[in-house]
Amino acid sequence: MSIRTHIYSYLLCLGTCLGLQQYTQAQDYTYITGLAKITHYTKDDYQFVTQFWDMAEDDDGIIYFGTNWGVSILNGKEWSSLEIANMSDVRTVHHTSDNRIIVGGYNEIGEIKRDSYGQFYYESLMENLSSDEVAFNAIWQIDSYKDLLIFRSFEQLIILAKNKSTIIPSREIFRS
Repeated sequence: MSIRTHIYSYLLCLGTCLGLQQYTQAQDYTYITGLAKITHYTKDDYQFVTQFWDMAEDDDGIIYFGTNWGVSILNGKEWSSLEIANMSDVRTVHHTSDNRIIVGGYNEIGEIKRDSYGQFYYESLMENLSSDEVAFNAIWQIDSYKDLLIFRSFEQLIILAKNKSTIIPSREIFRS
């Protein structure tokens, strides 16, 4: 093979590669299953604290974050925040099978709801506990089963069912 043939072959390969590169860069691959659009948010974007303790997503795709300032909410486009009743941090956020968002903080448990205008608000569940059950420290985990809500602190489990509570103390500290 002559040098001229090698040069033509090289130029042909180079042109093909450059053409393919330009073609592939212009393509929109967001339609391919498995490739998600990822958006990075900084503290300046949502103007809240940077430490998230837990998160949950509801059936509408709204994401709820437990933070040191309460609950930060991302609807996919805009951020908002809610403080819980005693203004404590929110350490755990749970999405139930019936699309409820339940949160737990320091001596506080409740639910994030939306009014008829779509605005978020917090409703405490503390009225379901007797006065000797309200000092449970921080809630670190929430689970649900059918109509039961199960809250775990270090010292006890609190089970709510139909607005009645049952306390199960631990012999030792509950750990994650």
